[in-house]
Amino acid sequence: MAAFAGFSFSCELPRALSELFRAPLPFKGPRAEKMRMLRLSFFTLKILKQPTPVCDLLVIGSSVAFGIGTTQRDYSWVSLLSSELTQRGVSVINMAFPGLNTTLCKSWTQSALQFLRARVVLLCLNVSNNGLAFTQTEDDGEKLAFNYVEDISVITKMIESTSAKVVLGGVYPNDLFDSTHYKILKETETQLRARHSHYIEFLTLVGDGVGHWKQGCAFDAMHPNDAGHRLMYQAADGHVISDLMLENSQSNQQTLHEARQGSSCLDDMAYKVLSSMA
Repeated sequence: MAAFAGFSFSCELPRALSELFRAPLPFKGPRAEKMRMLRLSFFTLKILKQPTPVCDLLVIGSSVAFGIGTTQRDYSWVSLLSSELTQRGVSVINMAFPGLNTTLCKSWTQSALQFLRARVVLLCLNVSNNGLAFTQTEDDGEKLAFNYVEDISVITKMIESTSAKVVLGGVYPNDLFDSTHYKILKETETQLRARHSHYIEFLTLVGDGVGHWKQGCAFDAMHPNDAGHRLMYQAADGHVISDLMLENSQSNQQTLHEARQGSSCLDDMAYKVLSSMA
């Protein structure tokens, strides 16, 4: 049994998948663990033995989009959004996993797009994952934030090269932020909003105005609880995403229709594989 976010479930992995996880890597520590997650996420797609999956909405993100902080998976902001969109006939695959930052995501996205096609991609990577809270000087924080913004632009261009639309999940709080970190966070948000026409503003709803989670919304320093996830869901306007789908509805119509039955299977398997390592 694998435990995650207050509940547990059976996670039986095929032998080949287990062998892949145990395969030696040329490095150790946190980097090795993240590489194993990358291997598993890609292999999850391959073992389905299906044609290249195509979905209406693909979610790429880190631990918050994955659902950490919730008491049940269904309470995460991405799951709530997925439920809303599914009722409108939209297929959703959530390929978020903990620890993903923009540096890793550039390689991840380039590889993932070989296996997946989507009409809209929801990109949810916070600058916290790049280490903003651990920078010691304003200069270091600004350099990190600059690289984060540039990485987001690179990833966005990769996605748009497949004719998919991109919705950018905005920055959100961290209880480890000080006043300097918050200043940089706000400046980063301004830059992201200027560069990306489809931007989800989380900070106003879940922030306390000084960079921390609003009272009653934090699971821990870096993740929202059920209440925080619900507020983030409210910020993510499902109607906007649906409208983008319509704008991009002329391409891959038949393939998208045929892929819908396999989408939930792929999502569930990816979630179980990654949860087993949480």
